[in-house]
Amino acid sequence: MVRKAGTFLAVAGSLALAVAAVPQFQKEYATVLFSRLTESQQFAALTETGISLPPSVRSERIVLQACEASMRSVLALFQAQTRREALRGNCAGLANAASARAPTSSLAQLLVASTAPNDAEFSRALAVSQATGAFEGDLAQRRFVLAADRIDRLAPEALAALTADITLLVQFPAGRSLVAERYLALPGAREVMTEAIERAPEQSQKAFIAAVRGAGR
Repeated sequence: MVRKAGTFLAVAGSLALAVAAVPQFQKEYATVLFSRLTESQQFAALTETGISLPPSVRSERIVLQACEASMRSVLALFQAQTRREALRGNCAGLANAASARAPTSSLAQLLVASTAPNDAEFSRALAVSQATGAFEGDLAQRRFVLAADRIDRLAPEALAALTADITLLVQFPAGRSLVAERYLALPGAREVMTEAIERAPEQSQKAFIAAVRGAGR
C-alpha cells in the first residue's frame, strides 16, 4: 500500500510539472515561429499584436534584436506615426520587462535607451548598456549611432559611455568607418570624438584619419 501511494504521488508530481511547463513551452515555440517570419511580418507582429517576453535568454535575445532592428529599419520610416508609436510602446514594454528580469543585459538596456521617453532615462540606460557590454562591438555601434546626434544632451555618465564606445570602435575597420562618417556629418560632435580617438592606440588613430579622408572624397 505504501509503495502504491508513493508511485501515485510520483506520477501526480510528474503530471503537475508537465502541466506547469506547458505555458513555458508555448512561449518558446511561439518565439521559434516568430524568428522564421520575414522582416515585414515581424514588424507587423511587434506592432499589431505584441509579443510576450519568452522565458529563455536565447529566445529573449531573438525578440529584443527583432525589436531593435524593426525600430531602426527602413520599413519603419514609411509607416504612419501611430504604427511607429505602437511599435515603440510594445518594444518599450519588452525592454523594461527584460531589464527588470536581468538588469545586466546590455541588449535589454540598449532597447530601453532606444525607447526612452526622455533624455535622462536615455542617458541612464545607455550608460548601463555600455558598462555591462563594454566589449560587444555590435552593441557599441548601435549605442554610438543612437547617441552621436544628441551628444549635447547626454548626462556625464552617458557621455563617458559614448567616449568609451568610440575608443573601442576606431580600433576595428567597421567601427572606424562608422565613426568617420559621423565625424564628417556632425561637426558639433567632433570635439568629443577627437578626445575619445586620442585614447585609442596610435595605429588606430592613424587608420581613423585615413578613414576620414577616404569618406570625405
